Amino acid sequence: MKTSNAGLKKIYQQNPDTGAFLIETALDRYEDIFNEWDPAPYKRRDLNPDLRRYLEDSSNDIPLRNAIELLFKAPVQVYTDAKECNTREGLATYLVCEVDAARKILRRIHRLSLINLCVAAVLLTAVTWIGRIENGTLLIAVLREGLTIGSWVFTWELISLFFFRRFELRRELKKWQRLARAEVSFAYRE
Repeated sequence: MKTSNAGLKKIYQQNPDTGAFLIETALDRYEDIFNEWDPAPYKRRDLNPDLRRYLEDSSNDIPLRNAIELLFKAPVQVYTDAKECNTREGLATYLVCEVDAARKILRRIHRLSLINLCVAAVLLTAVTWIGRIENGTLLIAVLREGLTIGSWVFTWELISLFFFRRFELRRELKKWQRLARAEVSFAYRE
């Protein structure tokens, strides 16, 4: 969904100092940021699935060219400096892990693309070589057709991975990188 900056300003507030769009989330306690089923300490916990979906949706709404900031609003009585610091670190760790995971998938796509290119080239070379046989039998004709079909399958997979899937994954990587770079702040309400 393409949204103009004027439309975005109706949905998301902007930080007047930085111009970054604010993704605001209300919390009752710091633990709301993380998955309640994950017993790990904050620094290694998974994000709450609802919060993750909200951050992804909000990040998708805001064009990548715009900076974002994450603002968590919580009751003043839950404030402790140590918990806020641990929460900030845990969130940063989670986001950096998502960036790393997206990079790994992108590298895998590049490897698979190269493998498909090599297999397609080998099959096309074999088709060309078999095509030079003058006294072709039925077996040679079937082999040539099979190799031709195989080369097209690997070529299509190369095109699909490299030009379509890679584009989606690069956008996903940029989204997570922007979230990982986003300033995280907390505001406390009475």
